[in-house]
Amino acid sequence: MTLVPASAEAGEDAPTRAARPAAPSKPVKPEGEQGLSTRRAQSGSTVPTSVRYYRNSEVDTPAVAISRGPLIFPEQAYVSKLRGMVKARVYIDEEGKVVSVQIVEAKPLGGVFEEAALEALRQLRYSPALIAGQAVKSQKLVEVEFNPYETEK
Repeated sequence: MTLVPASAEAGEDAPTRAARPAAPSKPVKPEGEQGLSTRRAQSGSTVPTSVRYYRNSEVDTPAVAISRGPLIFPEQAYVSKLRGMVKARVYIDEEGKVVSVQIVEAKPLGGVFEEAALEALRQLRYSPALIAGQAVKSQKLVEVEFNPYETEK
């Protein structure tokens, strides 16, 4: 069971660093794909939609995980030797606390690993993302892998 940065996040960092906002004190949410879009939030989701959460490509220093809680493998999946992966977007406040988590993708489908991944991701703590030395709200795409054959180190 491993928490890893999602490989898809590289696609988010494609915009040039020159497009990054100059000052975090007055975040501006442009039309388009930067930041969190309210039209992409799922119904019933607790994803914050009225506040700007910067992507890694928009900050000087991205948020980095500094502590985490346990990732508990669901018992039935472990007994069945079932592998899985959950990709989620994590929303982080200026203090490094996880505010919300949104599932982006899960394999296999059907809710086998989603709840375990959500619980582990909610317990993560980050050093906050920085723009011009000031802590800002940010978002990260994180992948949680479940492998019953992996030995804990």
